[in-house]
Amino acid sequence: MDRFLKVINRSPTELFWHLNLELKSTIDRFRNSPVKTRIDRPLNQIFGFSGMAELWYEIGKKPYPLVSFIGDTSSFLRNLPEEENRVKEAAGEVMSGSFSFLGCPEISASNIENIDWGIDFKNNYRWPAHFFRDLDLNCLNTTADIKIPWELSRMQWLVPIAQSFLLDPKEKYAEFCKGVIWHWVNSNPYARGPNWGVAMEAAMRIFMWTWLFKVFHTSKSWSDPIFQSVFLTSLFEHGIFCNRYLENFGVNSNHILADAAALVFLGEFFPQGKTVDGWGRRGWKILEREVELQVYDDGASFEASSSYHRLSSELLLWPAQYRLVSGKSLPQNYRNKLLGMAEFASNYINQNGLAPSWGDNDDGRVFKLGNQGVNDHSYLSSLIKCILGYTPDCVIQEKSKPEILWALGSEWLDQVDSVQKVVRGSTRFENAGIYILRGNLDHVFIDCGPIGFGGRGGHGHNDCLSFEAFLDGTSVITDSGSYTYTEDFELRNKFRGTAYHNTPMVNNCEQNLILRPKDLFRLKDQIQPIYASMKNNHFQGSHSGYKHLGVSVERQIKLTDGKMLEVSDRIIGSKPHRVEVPFHFVPNAVLNESSPGFWEISVEKKKFQLINLSGSPSRLEKGWFSESYGVMVPRPTLIFSRDSQFTEQIDRHTFDLDIVILMGNQTKAGYESSEKKLSNLIDKKIFGE
Repeated sequence: MDRFLKVINRSPTELFWHLNLELKSTIDRFRNSPVKTRIDRPLNQIFGFSGMAELWYEIGKKPYPLVSFIGDTSSFLRNLPEEENRVKEAAGEVMSGSFSFLGCPEISASNIENIDWGIDFKNNYRWPAHFFRDLDLNCLNTTADIKIPWELSRMQWLVPIAQSFLLDPKEKYAEFCKGVIWHWVNSNPYARGPNWGVAMEAAMRIFMWTWLFKVFHTSKSWSDPIFQSVFLTSLFEHGIFCNRYLENFGVNSNHILADAAALVFLGEFFPQGKTVDGWGRRGWKILEREVELQVYDDGASFEASSSYHRLSSELLLWPAQYRLVSGKSLPQNYRNKLLGMAEFASNYINQNGLAPSWGDNDDGRVFKLGNQGVNDHSYLSSLIKCILGYTPDCVIQEKSKPEILWALGSEWLDQVDSVQKVVRGSTRFENAGIYILRGNLDHVFIDCGPIGFGGRGGHGHNDCLSFEAFLDGTSVITDSGSYTYTEDFELRNKFRGTAYHNTPMVNNCEQNLILRPKDLFRLKDQIQPIYASMKNNHFQGSHSGYKHLGVSVERQIKLTDGKMLEVSDRIIGSKPHRVEVPFHFVPNAVLNESSPGFWEISVEKKKFQLINLSGSPSRLEKGWFSESYGVMVPRPTLIFSRDSQFTEQIDRHTFDLDIVILMGNQTKAGYESSEKKLSNLIDKKIFGE
């Protein structure tokens, strides 16, 4: 029934492409591999080489888009002398101990033969090794998360082992990675099991495996001709799979970017040949098309998520870099789109380099080269600009610097280290509907844009007019993150719902209707920003999400650098309505109501004071925050709520909320005695202009 309901909600274009994939898959149901038998025609003969060793050697000579060989270790590490200890310690933990991701309990990889590639070990659910089109990947009628076996099979947890080998080429590193790949290939026959569930997962392995080849191809462990044949044949199978099952459904997402990027990778990785050359051309043509469709003119990804903006940026950047190191050119418009994405990323991060919890976050990356927190995006702008030959202008946090080092080398890290901190002004990205108020130590991120993914929601949330506040050098108010997708559809819907964001909610209704509880990546597009403007750190905006209730929602936010943040809401309707406005504070915030309408807030060593000037009743509740996928922690949520009141002058029912957050040494008494009262600072008369 769930599949039937999902089908009837798809557009005719989507249905056509899904039917097309089903027809294409028919042949793969009845064969073990799309590559002709390794005995009759091994892969080397497909490329015109007499032996596998010659093919292996030829691939090894070709360039690669990130660091895969280090000549002088001391020179390479001159800016980050502790990096060798870091990667070797991380490698040791994986090889002899354990590792974790996506909020899972630790996974033991000390015995490679014990790795179960098809299990969600968090919930002890195993997918069978059936033909991939027959699998229920979401399993919404039980507790299971397909992302866990997928993340395990992406093998990004092998990165520190490969990095350790580059710094200290000991065979134990090469042998371990060889064993992991060989075990995966033997456990995951072509098109069978959950790890072939979608083309993107094959694509993500293509990125990692091609890099691992470049790192280890000269090692003794990887010189085994049987392994060489198995490895390259499986990699070629991955290319066939991506090419055959491209996730092209009319309105596309980051998935098709991954599929196409992987085709470009293999087109550059393998020697010239009719098949791989065709993959490369097709992949690049798709990327040129999708960069126009998925990246707004202001540089933001259309998926309405900071995490997916980063992922899409990397999926567009790395195949471009592969073409560049192979001596090919990039169209100027493609370059401009990437530069726009860099500019957007450099603006949405706060002064600590952290991205807002805007939209979904599944921790997805193409290459995870550093050890920074999952929401540290401070490296992204510089990485893009360095690859495109521009001078970086965004300060990178210390833990993000390995991203540049391992991607491009120490020479580029020299450039990044020379960037001086500058105070950026407030800015807007009108296509995405993002407005950023900024001071020396303050950063306020405001969303007044569409739900994303061409109006389908996808990874966007019900968060119009929500905001995050980084004040006096520390995060104070944030949105809630996303926590999970398929493991718990009720929690999935809560975290993307209106109440989990810092925005007014009317009559307990969603801004955009969640069509079905189990339709996890679709929202009914009923919200449109009516207007949005910003001048001198003063934002005004309104949306139509409650038009069906006869209600308009208007908000103003004003930042006075280093002194105060003011939030003013007005909700107007033709009928009585109830409004709740939540403020979700960071988990380590401590709130105390010292007197009615006056709250003292402590965040680490910083003190703030919140004043409720409108007198709306408030209550303090336990909320939840998910900084990364699969992890959630409690946090204080302050909710202001009240029924609307009839206003005779305008013959409407209204709800007004005026909140002031004072920073540093600002006091309630000082604020009340100021000549600039709230009526002057936030003038409701300008609503609707």
